[in-house]
Amino acid sequence: MDLNDMINIVFIIIYVGIIPWFVNWIILNKNNKTINFLKSFDYIETMVDTKTKIIISVVELVFVIGIILGYNYFHQFLNINKVIYLLFSSIVIFFVDYSLKIHLLSKTIQMQCNSR
Repeated sequence: MDLNDMINIVFIIIYVGIIPWFVNWIILNKNNKTINFLKSFDYIETMVDTKTKIIISVVELVFVIGIILGYNYFHQFLNINKVIYLLFSSIVIFFVDYSLKIHLLSKTIQMQCNSR
């Protein structure tokens, strides 16, 4: 296992685990839900249906794979600073995940209100 493999593993842990967890916590705090950080990991996913969960997972997976493949591709040709790439791609994944969850949650809440 070389350094690039270890960097890819760290990227996957950050992109798939930590950033979505942090996004969930921010969304819950924005909506005045008093959920601690540990419980916020899957709290939003319990509020939505299976189709929405699958959409969120697929979009996150596509972005993570794209960013990791982009890193491996550009790293061969350019001397990219790993920390700068990690920060930039983390910001991109954060905003995509945040906007996707806000959009899908507002859509779910509207559907629940209309069904009443």
